Amino acid sequence: MGPCVRRDDAWRELRPPPPLTEKAALRFLVGSNDCAGRAPVIAAREVIEATEGVLGKITGKDNPQAAIGVLRQRWTTLPAAPASGLWLALDRPRDPGNLGAIIRTADAAAAAGVILIGEATDPFAPECVRATSGSIAGVPLARCTEGEFAAWARGREIIGTAGSAALDVRQAKAGPDGVLLMGSESDGLTPGLLAACSRLVRIPMWGGAESLNLAVATGVMLYEMRRGWPARDKR
Repeated sequence: MGPCVRRDDAWRELRPPPPLTEKAALRFLVGSNDCAGRAPVIAAREVIEATEGVLGKITGKDNPQAAIGVLRQRWTTLPAAPASGLWLALDRPRDPGNLGAIIRTADAAAAAGVILIGEATDPFAPECVRATSGSIAGVPLARCTEGEFAAWARGREIIGTAGSAALDVRQAKAGPDGVLLMGSESDGLTPGLLAACSRLVRIPMWGGAESLNLAVATGVMLYEMRRGWPARDKR
């Protein structure tokens, strides 16, 4: 994961260890030569200095980052009505790299969280975690069955995607408490989930490709739904 951590007197003073919050790391492994002069930026229960070879073995990469963190898996429940913020729901996402990219994009778009419906890939699988570039630690994740989602969706503004929809992506506007529902890359939304949608939109395809990659399509939809909202660019 991203930031570098320094093992020095600032860490030795953390005894007893700080209270473990949702975003606190249980353990950090840091490269022995890469962290000089950088201050710690996240609380950790334990900091372990390791060689680049060890970091590479753990991450499965030839060029690992200078610091990696070990955090608890966190799941949340479906938000109670009214939901706060724009939620993203995914119908049976199967590819861990795609899911990781989607979680990262949801984080960038300030989505309130991601809901995984049905038989979804594990968001905590290594490939998915790497693809989030650290956003796995900041985006709430919920999981449910199709029936549970349909029951939860009643009375909510659900914007779904379908290639046959009459409205295009520019008409994907939703209120600040709306839900974006994306179908699986191979099959789209199931009939039950289509019925749960308040409105269906499509992303126009002008070329010869049959479809967009799910992560790309989700990014287009998220940012289109946020168009016109108050800007909160943190940079």
